[in-house]
Amino acid sequence: MSVLELFKRKTLTVLGLSSGTSMDGIDAAIITISGNGDIKVKQIYFSVRCYPQRTRQTLLNLAAAKVYSVDEMALINYSLGELMANAALKVIRENKLKVDLIASHGQTIRHLPRPKNFQGHKIRATWQIGEGDIIAKRTGIVTVCDFRAGDVAVSGQGAPLTPFVNYLLFGNRKGVAILNIGGIANLSAWPKNGKPEEIIGFDCGPGNMAVDRLMQRFYRKPYDRDGKIALTGSVNEELLNELKRHPFFRKKPPKSTGQEEFGEELVKKVLRWSNAYKIEKKDVVTTISELTVQAIRDSYYKFIRPKFKIEELLVTGGGRYNHYLIERLKDLLWPAKISLSEDKGFESKALEAISFAVLAYLAVKNLPGNLPKVTGAKRRAILGKICLP
Repeated sequence: MSVLELFKRKTLTVLGLSSGTSMDGIDAAIITISGNGDIKVKQIYFSVRCYPQRTRQTLLNLAAAKVYSVDEMALINYSLGELMANAALKVIRENKLKVDLIASHGQTIRHLPRPKNFQGHKIRATWQIGEGDIIAKRTGIVTVCDFRAGDVAVSGQGAPLTPFVNYLLFGNRKGVAILNIGGIANLSAWPKNGKPEEIIGFDCGPGNMAVDRLMQRFYRKPYDRDGKIALTGSVNEELLNELKRHPFFRKKPPKSTGQEEFGEELVKKVLRWSNAYKIEKKDVVTTISELTVQAIRDSYYKFIRPKFKIEELLVTGGGRYNHYLIERLKDLLWPAKISLSEDKGFESKALEAISFAVLAYLAVKNLPGNLPKVTGAKRRAILGKICLP
């Protein structure tokens, strides 16, 4: 199907592919979507295709700025494109569906949202790998990729991009906040009967990223399943207060973050502190989990509550399954109702892949997908690069 045919067609079936900061695999979601202003979306499929261990370790090394040659970087980009193309083909075959469009966020390996002086210019940069043309050519389906670059090109941070999608998915009937707890935790919110220009969105700080790495080191487990370890430990106030001094928490929106601030460097600091003060492993996990929820609480009261009060907090992402995080959010944000995206017809883990599927739909419909108030961009922009089969 050509881009012109996609533009004219009222309803599209879109396959969204995403690989988050946990770098554990490729999320694949299929939706049907229609409309322009009042968009209607229905999730019809979701799965996760785990990476081979060697691939995951390579991606983690890249995010931690381990040195690779230019040749290796090029090969990794195309290799990841092949993995994503294969994942797309398997999903399509298994579901026996005709997919009209593919969206691929790729894998973020570097996110530099604040301008840096570089060779006489102030430059922002963000880098997602997983070659989109490989996906388009292997599947024979138009593929939209590299969504963040369009926002960076108009002086935005390139993230977060989900607030506008959240608004389209969950409506504006009441004061709502959408909290995604992935590797990074981010909030988006709007007042009752709010308009797109009233949407507030930003990254709060670490989500599961640091805890996942600590679980791998301490217990040789990929993550704290259901928050069981966090629920058995105690918060070390000295460590918590030390971590809350991180300069990111004092910044005002628009703001975004990633591995560079809350990945390996944070974990190394935590390990040095816990070794020096002989903090038990389970207490370290509890303390970092508490950092996540307190950063969310503080972000709400600093940047959203002065403008309007939320009635409902809808939690999505892998952190939705962590009972420690959910119970603490109920305590810290009462009387707001805590609900889950499953209550609205969307799997929590699927929301990121669904979000990029929606952004791809907006792109082929020639509609903007960013929010200048959220990313700091100078204007609204169409996001994504279109790769033809």
